Amino acid sequence: MYKEEQKLNSKLIAVVLVASALVVLAGISIMFWQGVSLGNDELLKMMFPIIALVIIVMILVYFLIFKTTLEITIDANGITYRYFPFVPRTKTITYETINSWQQRRIKNMFDYGGYGYQKDIFQKKTGFILQGKEIFELRLSNGHKIAFTAADKTMMLEALKKYLPNKQIK
Repeated sequence: MYKEEQKLNSKLIAVVLVASALVVLAGISIMFWQGVSLGNDELLKMMFPIIALVIIVMILVYFLIFKTTLEITIDANGITYRYFPFVPRTKTITYETINSWQQRRIKNMFDYGGYGYQKDIFQKKTGFILQGKEIFELRLSNGHKIAFTAADKTMMLEALKKYLPNKQIK
């Protein structure tokens, strides 16, 4: 049995998030100081709720990106995962529905479109790209692909080899 929890730990995304927050706050500050210099009291009264709303949205985005936990369990029943709030209920992939699987290096922007929870309806792909440069990609019998990164890739590899020994693509 294999069980883990993982969170997104990309420094690049953290830098982009902080930089965008600083740009937004700088823009709001410029508007605020222009209102002060023009003596526009109505603009100043309107600015405080806007600043509060922007700060609340930034905090919510931070928690959605960096505090959301992916839970994966591989056991005799199948592969069970949950990524609340994006996948609110626990989902199980039974071994009968898996045609093949492989461990491979990911090309983030080209394979699944980035980090975190990625879903492409047209290409029938779902990715949970949170840690590392390697993914475990499952090809299902309905034509969909689902991919996971793993905090402990050697343990996940051993679990998949144990429960799906003849379906690995090398």
